[in-house]
Amino acid sequence: MTLRKLFKLLLILPFIIIYTAHGQSVVHERVDALNLLVGDWNVEQFTYAANGEWQKTSTSKMNMVSGLSGVMVSGESCDMMPKGAMHLELTLTYDQFRRTYRMSVIDSIYGLMDIYEGNMNSDGHLVMTNIKSDTHFPYENDIMHFRFTFNDDEADKITFSIEQTSTRGETWAPMLNYVMTKL
Repeated sequence: MTLRKLFKLLLILPFIIIYTAHGQSVVHERVDALNLLVGDWNVEQFTYAANGEWQKTSTSKMNMVSGLSGVMVSGESCDMMPKGAMHLELTLTYDQFRRTYRMSVIDSIYGLMDIYEGNMNSDGHLVMTNIKSDTHFPYENDIMHFRFTFNDDEADKITFSIEQTSTRGETWAPMLNYVMTKL
């Protein structure tokens, strides 16, 4: 390494270290808000029926863990009843450069990976859609996008509702509601 290259490296190294430390603190701060998801949960799934009522359609357990030194939260459903019902695997993190939360979700029936992006709303609930990523679901000669809303207003209980749209978010319709109770 020439003396000139070494000098340039020494000049920019403090900025790289400061930027990296700041970036890590932002990501950790944002992901810390998701740590309330960490733990073991009983999960009840409710499906919105054509008659406008919620019907309990399955139960499962979910284990959520913090990973990669605290920069992500991930989990997987298990013990689904009835047998053969859809299992989910999800990972949540924060993108400090785009200032958005991101979530990947894979289901056991279709094997599709949806990518959701969003932020906290004015109520402090995380709201994410897959509209920007356009990881839509093909449905009856149309497409469906989804919106997840996480609600943690009750102690030891989290609900996440899933709504659907075929109008790229102009209108939303209820679809699923998951009620997670801490074990």
